[in-house]
Amino acid sequence: MKKTLSLLVLITALTGMLLVQPSGAGYAQGQGPSTPTPYPGESEFITFSMLGIQDEVMLGPFATSFIRFSTPESWALEPGAKMILELETTVRSSRPFVEDISEYSGALMEVTVNDHVVDVIFLRTGVQTVEITFPEEALYPTREDGRHSIQIFLDATIDCLFDHETAVLVRSASGFTLPHHDKSPVPNLTLLPRPIYKMDSLLPEKALLVVPDAPTKEELQSAMIVAASLGRMTEGLQEVSLVSPSSMTELEKANAHVILVGKQDSLPLLSEVSFPATVTGSNPSQKVEASDGTVQMAVSPWNASRVVLYFGGVEDAAVVKAAQAFSSGVLRVGKHASLAVISNVADAIEVKDVPDDRTLASLGYITQTLSGVGYNAFEYEFFVPLGKEPTGDSFFDLIYSHSAIFDYDASGAVIFLNDEALGSVRFSTATANKVTPLNINIPAYAIRSGRNVISVQAEFVPFDYCSTLNNDGLWMSISQDSLLHIPLVDVNPVAPSLERDLGLFPSPFTDSPTLDKLAFVFPSDDVSSWALGSKIAANLGQDAIGKILTPSVFFADDIPDDARANMHLLLVGQASRLAVISELTDTMPAGFEPGSDVAIEDGIEISYNIPSDTDLGYLELLPAPWDASKSILAVMGSTPLGLEWAGNALVDPLLKPEMRGDYVVVHAEKMYAVDTALGLGTQNLSATAVPGAYPTLIPDTVPVTSIAYQQDWVRTAVIITSAVILIFLLGVIVVSLRRRRHQKK
Repeated sequence: MKKTLSLLVLITALTGMLLVQPSGAGYAQGQGPSTPTPYPGESEFITFSMLGIQDEVMLGPFATSFIRFSTPESWALEPGAKMILELETTVRSSRPFVEDISEYSGALMEVTVNDHVVDVIFLRTGVQTVEITFPEEALYPTREDGRHSIQIFLDATIDCLFDHETAVLVRSASGFTLPHHDKSPVPNLTLLPRPIYKMDSLLPEKALLVVPDAPTKEELQSAMIVAASLGRMTEGLQEVSLVSPSSMTELEKANAHVILVGKQDSLPLLSEVSFPATVTGSNPSQKVEASDGTVQMAVSPWNASRVVLYFGGVEDAAVVKAAQAFSSGVLRVGKHASLAVISNVADAIEVKDVPDDRTLASLGYITQTLSGVGYNAFEYEFFVPLGKEPTGDSFFDLIYSHSAIFDYDASGAVIFLNDEALGSVRFSTATANKVTPLNINIPAYAIRSGRNVISVQAEFVPFDYCSTLNNDGLWMSISQDSLLHIPLVDVNPVAPSLERDLGLFPSPFTDSPTLDKLAFVFPSDDVSSWALGSKIAANLGQDAIGKILTPSVFFADDIPDDARANMHLLLVGQASRLAVISELTDTMPAGFEPGSDVAIEDGIEISYNIPSDTDLGYLELLPAPWDASKSILAVMGSTPLGLEWAGNALVDPLLKPEMRGDYVVVHAEKMYAVDTALGLGTQNLSATAVPGAYPTLIPDTVPVTSIAYQQDWVRTAVIITSAVILIFLLGVIVVSLRRRRHQKK
């Protein structure tokens, strides 16, 4: 009877969960993708959970845990930094003294910050809170990537000496404070994207991309190039919002790095910033011509802990030069590290070839040795010039040696390239105490343009955990003569894909390495469309591998014939503000009436009247009617909010599995996908998304490609099945109760 009741409760709970509309992957109304909770400010407590670190159990006799992060460039750390560790130590031992929880457990915990041992903790059994003050010399990172490193090492040697087992729980409520004051970053173009972006920063800083109120298409083109370049440099992790001077608030301007893009005369804000050189005329150390593009950086006059970055010049062509030079990832400066003058784009972005064969020594690494029990790792960085790709066979000749006191069955090493496993090392008596070469093939898919990281990750397990030789006796050395062989050639453009499926995005728009076959099409007077376009550009930039990025921008009422003939078009805006929609509506998966922003969805059994102010986003992919080999992607919305939903859905990786077909309707947390090429019709998907008093109905003929259909079909089937089981269980309960009554009688 008890089991039956438990099963009844379980099924009831599961059915209730199914009846609740899942949040799914999407957005709450008025919001974009979820963003991490901002970290605390000055001297506030930063918990491990804020860094994404959960409760961790460390088991004796030895265990190591690492925490890595960086602080913003605008932080100047002060003495007095502290860490608080929330620990709970549990032991199982035959020794009687551990029965008193106030007694010493016999284990130690060593805490190291940036290669400085800051404390050794004697662990008591039970709950323990430890406060550690960091010495001033431990506040400076020693890693090449600029991140701080905290190492927590458990030393429970007592487990080796007695019948004793130690486990320490490090709670995620542990954390630290970093007293600091704001400082002005040092303007230096060679460090870009710093100080705007820094890896694993505790407090990511926002950036505003500012274009003129009435930009030319070249100025908007330059803004898209800058956005795509930042997306590529930061792997999409830097938050950038495009605004115009009239739409930007004073608070936004004061709290963000400001990136100005445009001609000198188009941006009055330039007069408030003290740059190292005027855009025209002469400077004591640098001459700037009217035709030259300039990239300049200065401390922000609105917030001394932020910077202003300017891409511009006197002419439109000069602004484009500056943005394209930035997209190369390498800016050349003169006597002023904060000023780059670009007279010729080809010269400014030229990247020298690298040799096919590079040793670790040529990359700046010496022979290094890993030692000690447990997990250890080496990392080696190398660079593949943008616009280059591997050809032929690539390999890594690893030259290594190791000691002979490992437990060979449990020890070894794995080699990764950009988190892709390449090969492994198996320790044995045959390879012990001698230099051993190992040839590891590198697949082309593991090699990226730009920064690449080879990681040698090793696990050292001794024959005897309690041996005094374990600290330095377990070792593996990687020789500086280890060789990386990667022959490179110029990237050859690939033929664009003719398969039109939104699930394949960003193809075909990134099929050209430099994005030169892509044209953004905007309304000429809609900042929100430009801002959404910059987000899409940043997303596309992550897949662009050309030396420079050269996407084009046109206004919707003036698309040149050569652009139509040679480029894929990416339309962004409301349909009524995109003049070109009138040419496309007959061939679109769902067209639009003149002046309307609500799509016409034909081929349905039931029609609905959709209010014009209903918030809906639309994604439509179609062949260009003037050339079927060219694709057009329209990112539209019935309202500005709907437009935002559509753009966010397009670039959100969490929604990628649900993106399919050539037509998608987005409404808040719901996304409806259809492939009209299958001849099934679009259905009236917009109607299903209308909230409030309007009826919600999905016709019986909704195609199986509809996400809504699939979710509702599964939900209905489970509910019906659960109902049948519930009826059966209720019958069992009734029969059981009757039997009991009969037995009592």
